[in-house]
Amino acid sequence: MKNLVLAIFCGFLLMVSCDSIQSEKQKFNKKVEKANKYNDAYPNLKPFLEEEKELAELHMSQASTIINEEKKIEAMKKVNSVFTDGVTGKIGIIESLLEDISLKQKRIKGFRFPEIELNNATIVSDRAVNEVKLAKENLNIKVENREEAIVEIDKIVKSLEQIDGELKKIIEIRLHEEKKNKKQ
Repeated sequence: MKNLVLAIFCGFLLMVSCDSIQSEKQKFNKKVEKANKYNDAYPNLKPFLEEEKELAELHMSQASTIINEEKKIEAMKKVNSVFTDGVTGKIGIIESLLEDISLKQKRIKGFRFPEIELNNATIVSDRAVNEVKLAKENLNIKVENREEAIVEIDKIVKSLEQIDGELKKIIEIRLHEEKKNKKQ
């Protein structure tokens, strides 16, 4: 009976380990796909995206030789962080912010603003259009190395986060006002 319980437990651990290894491999493959997609979209950043990809592929091949399952999973997670913390991950953040900003702008256009709020909403929406345009232009600037690329991308992220927050605030205020008016 003890042997049966031990065998079931070991089988369960092996199954969980394989799922984690498989999960990390899937994450890795998706990140490589994103890096390849970004190569086409942002040609000036291609050398840095390729550098990340080559580094990650080298480390992933080294991680795959580790026998201990837990250490292998941990090594694979570190490999995936090369993408997350690098140019690839930061471009992903920008693309997500651009999508969020676009959705918020559409939502704002659907509101009926009183005159007093309309002016502020228009100003922020116009600034959002300009920030998005500027972000797209800045993603195509030439930089000398990966670190410089990350610094420039971080500046873009900060400006997009700021305008995204301002759009969010306009939406929150408008929703609050509409809710308040419905109660009256």
